[in-house]
Amino acid sequence: MKNFTYILFFTSMLCVGCTKQLPEVYIDGEVGNGSNGVGSAGIKEDSLAIVQLYKELGGDKWYRRENWNSDKPLDMWEGISVENIDGRKRIVSLNLSRNNLQGSLSPIIGKLLEIKHIDLSYNEGLTGNLPQEIYGLVNLTTLRLSYCCFTGTIPAEINNLSQLDTLDLRNTSAVKMGDNWVTKMLTFSGPLPSEIGDLQKLRYLSLGHNLFSGKIPTSIGKLTMLEYLDIECCMFAGEIPKTISGLKNLRFLYGGQNLFSGSIPDDLMTLQKLNELAFEQNKLEGEIPATIGTLKELRYLDLSKNEISGQLPQSLVNLEALEGIYLHNNQIQGRIPDGFGEDKQPHLMRCDLSNNKLVGYLPKIVNRGWSKDMKSYPGHQYTEFVLKGNRLAGNIPSEYLQNSYLLSLIVPQQVGYSFHNYDLKDNFPSSK
Repeated sequence: MKNFTYILFFTSMLCVGCTKQLPEVYIDGEVGNGSNGVGSAGIKEDSLAIVQLYKELGGDKWYRRENWNSDKPLDMWEGISVENIDGRKRIVSLNLSRNNLQGSLSPIIGKLLEIKHIDLSYNEGLTGNLPQEIYGLVNLTTLRLSYCCFTGTIPAEINNLSQLDTLDLRNTSAVKMGDNWVTKMLTFSGPLPSEIGDLQKLRYLSLGHNLFSGKIPTSIGKLTMLEYLDIECCMFAGEIPKTISGLKNLRFLYGGQNLFSGSIPDDLMTLQKLNELAFEQNKLEGEIPATIGTLKELRYLDLSKNEISGQLPQSLVNLEALEGIYLHNNQIQGRIPDGFGEDKQPHLMRCDLSNNKLVGYLPKIVNRGWSKDMKSYPGHQYTEFVLKGNRLAGNIPSEYLQNSYLLSLIVPQQVGYSFHNYDLKDNFPSSK
């Protein structure tokens, strides 16, 4: 039979006429290696750190705390995983997400030297700066601190976490109200250090909805394994770095609601694996590069509310996987490309080109036959073309006139522009 030994930590408790010793917590260990023949020093340090975190972060009020501070083995404590590493049991995972943690994260977390996964997300009661010691946990592959109220900057020492696969610091705290940024809760802030580019095993990086500012460091292009990049709703400024072309495995890129300026770089169009691309509500200008048509896997494109001008490239028709495109509230001129939204793009559900300077005629409307599976979708038979606020003319196809919802997406046009067969004043088809 296996022998299990326990290390008992005692606290002194004063009784009437006597002193009594009470066990506070039990730690399990299989192989003794100390002079007293009990478990390894590694698990002892881990256990002391965990117990201190419990006390400092309001453990008695956690939603889930099964077996914490009990005589059960550590791997039976809610949210803790333990592994044997070099013959010693060590904590390798701590998952306390959505658990009502309250307070500041203690430097004691730096004692968990073998930990690989930390998830403290969705604990709005967590506040203060991250302790410097967290950047010494060199075995971390996952660090999830999203939707908390941590503050401060990301230091250059982030490059110590070179094994990171996932870094999630997303928040919902910084919102834009008109021209001003309003902070609802506490957030990370400051510039992103160039050392972020040293995390070359990253596949998932989410920094959105914080008050990060300044330029995106050119070193971002070194993250060649990155698949997901979220930098939306921050205060990043300057041009989109051309080195972004190094992110050859990127599938999702969200950079909306920042202060980016300059043109849309052709380098962005070399990311052939992109599924979703969004840089809405920035100050981007110039034309949409014709090379956008090479993004064969692109399903979602949002460049709305910028200062984009010029004509829509004909190559948009080549985006055969496209499901949604949002280019409204820009300064785009010219005609809608021939064939756009027709048979070559069978998955296109919504196209919003409203409030531009487009001229010409409405695009052909194609019956998609989606009605059986999408009965709750208002224009379920057709692609939704949102085209009001432009300078279009000609006749409205009967499919629009027979569907009040679709019709509401194309009228009115700009002052002085109207359709021959529709009288907006009377809201019914004209006899002209």
